[in-house]
Amino acid sequence: HLFAPRHVILSTLVPNLCQNLSSNYLMLRKAAISCLRQLTTREAKEVCEHALTLVSDDDKFALSDYGLPGVLFGMLDTESDVVMIKNIHDTITSMLQIL
Repeated sequence: HLFAPRHVILSTLVPNLCQNLSSNYLMLRKAAISCLRQLTTREAKEVCEHALTLVSDDDKFALSDYGLPGVLFGMLDTESDVVMIKNIHDTITSMLQIL
């Protein structure tokens, strides 16, 4: 696992990563989804809960009624990068196994 749990503040990291999912820059989106994938392997429930805090904090980036998994499913319709799509699948799978 890449992150030391005691040194990661999910309440600030996850909303920031979620905002980066809508970036115009592919590399930034790839980095955000890669980080979320790694976080959800251990803390999927917490990641989803912290992502929901973004709904009230930022009207520009709207999480769907289905939260972060809904956003990720939507990204599958628009992304074409193979590695990105695999990381999205892995992230969704981790979330579904825990939730």
